[in-house]
Amino acid sequence: MDIRGLVAAALGVLAGCTEPTPLSMAEILDQTETYDHWDVPWAFRSSNEVFQNVTQPDLVELLTGHTFVGYRETDRRGKAYGAIAVLHYGANGVEEGCLVDYQTGRSEEDSYAADDWVSALIESSIYPIRKPLLQITAPDGSVGYGNMQYKAETGQLAEIGVSGRYWVDVRKGHLQAGIPAGVYTACPEFPSAESLGTFVNETQTSWNYFELVKQDPGQRIHRPDLVTPFTAIPLDQVQGAAQ
Repeated sequence: MDIRGLVAAALGVLAGCTEPTPLSMAEILDQTETYDHWDVPWAFRSSNEVFQNVTQPDLVELLTGHTFVGYRETDRRGKAYGAIAVLHYGANGVEEGCLVDYQTGRSEEDSYAADDWVSALIESSIYPIRKPLLQITAPDGSVGYGNMQYKAETGQLAEIGVSGRYWVDVRKGHLQAGIPAGVYTACPEFPSAESLGTFVNETQTSWNYFELVKQDPGQRIHRPDLVTPFTAIPLDQVQGAAQ
């Protein structure tokens, strides 16, 4: 199961399925951790709350028309650690995805997928707040969520999710303009760059993320104006916020 499914099933599991506790924002901040696990070759793990550092409307601007190029974080498990994950976020609300298996370094039968994406505000089952998350809806109607962490200085992007009682890395990589050429070898069904309104980066041919960025780090997206360290919105302030 993709860990987004675990997030959908366990958005409130970090502190149990209890009624929201009437904490002040200061008290919530005391229980909050900042994600800073960018170049560490094993998974982030925290039982504290970790808020997405891009607001609900800003995530739309950040992702639209751009491509996440990264890898599944598996603590170096598998024969093909660093196998690429490529996700293009279309202005039409479709996430075009190509995932290479981290065990084999090869594409699986269902490696290509086209899901719907939207930036959403989700009510917490732990705190009296709403928080922004990336919402993904698969063709079968199943819904999952990703908590997006962005480092504007380097263009790095990470997606974290809930596993058990912890926030953990799902994927780490970067956000760029253009589609890596290697996608069309791994996932021949992937739509043409032209149809997506972008271009092919012909230098990025490797199926392995670490080799790919050595070939070409990509045209990184640097938007420091879209970074907001604390994005939670108290329920009594949600009225009028984008939903």
